[in-house]
Amino acid sequence: MLICIFALGSLALFYAFFIEPKWVEINRYKIKENISSPLKIAHISDLHIRAFKQKQVKILSLLQRENPDVILI
Repeated sequence: MLICIFALGSLALFYAFFIEPKWVEINRYKIKENISSPLKIAHISDLHIRAFKQKQVKILSLLQRENPDVILI
């Protein structure tokens, strides 16, 4: 039982320090309303920037590719 608790704790720490901080997710939503022209909005959150690292480079690359009209931070 103690080994299982240690293993689960180790997995949680591994996820918290090595997986989740590098996770970048794009969600797309279509709002069906009568609007004159479509508007693409990028909402960025949970950056936790200490130094310019791989995650920030990936975010900038995705922003360039998506080419949003508005960026919300």
